[in-house]
Amino acid sequence: MRLEERRHPGERDLVVELSVCHTHGRSLLGAAPAELLGEVPAHWVLAAGDAQLAAWQAIGDDPPYAELMVLTACRVWHFAEEGRHASKATAAQWALGRDRTLGVVGEALRRRQGDPAARIGPAQVARLLAVVRARLTDAGDSAAGGETEGPPGDASQTIGVPAPSFGRIEAVCEAPQAGQRLHLAWDVELGSSASTPL
Repeated sequence: MRLEERRHPGERDLVVELSVCHTHGRSLLGAAPAELLGEVPAHWVLAAGDAQLAAWQAIGDDPPYAELMVLTACRVWHFAEEGRHASKATAAQWALGRDRTLGVVGEALRRRQGDPAARIGPAQVARLLAVVRARLTDAGDSAAGGETEGPPGDASQTIGVPAPSFGRIEAVCEAPQAGQRLHLAWDVELGSSASTPL
């Protein structure tokens, strides 16, 4: 039997969390993440990242989330070009190495480190989002091997987990490189799943 997961279309980051957990996670309780979670295709991760960046472009200026927008864009770009996940700080340093003209990345890092003088301007954020989304187009085509469709938003999706026909599967995964701990739980008899960052 295979476990089926139903996701809400608004939970696009679940694809990324599962990918991070599968790749970098270590089990604190229960089976190893790679035994519990199937591999998430890179083009799904890129599609989820691009959808998030597009949503932020549509919103425009959003000062309370400017730092998150910038650092997440760096993480998406890093994944697109390097094929691996990185922490916000690591991805931001990498992005600065790629393009020193993106001063907004340095400002976001300063703000993350607690500098109240760091200023993240909306025009700079918009430019970064546009730069990263443009880079995703080429990277997505090559990573997908011709497949460009992202994960199904609300469709049933088999994620490759051998499971009993009933009961509960739980795992607490830690992804040190991404600085996250994720609690994964599936109620098999109900066919539902949940993930909660710890």
